[in-house]
Amino acid sequence: MGSFVMALTELAFTAEIARSTPQIVTQLRKPEKGSQLDAGALFFDGESRTMANEQDGEESGQAARNLEMQARLVELPQPVCRSPLAITI
Repeated sequence: MGSFVMALTELAFTAEIARSTPQIVTQLRKPEKGSQLDAGALFFDGESRTMANEQDGEESGQAARNLEMQARLVELPQPVCRSPLAITI
């Protein structure tokens, strides 16, 4: 009798887990007949082009300044400390 109740409880537990997980249903997509490259999607006016070039220039300049700062930091002489307890005032 005990094994029957244990088996029934195990089956109920398994069924509960199987029913509580969401089911995934898939279906085929219909192929799109039209092209996504239309004139409106390709339009990039002069003002937008100028702003994009300025932003690229600013980012490149910042990257160059960061590299220059890193190069200067590497060239700095490192302090020499012979003892971990030595303190210079």
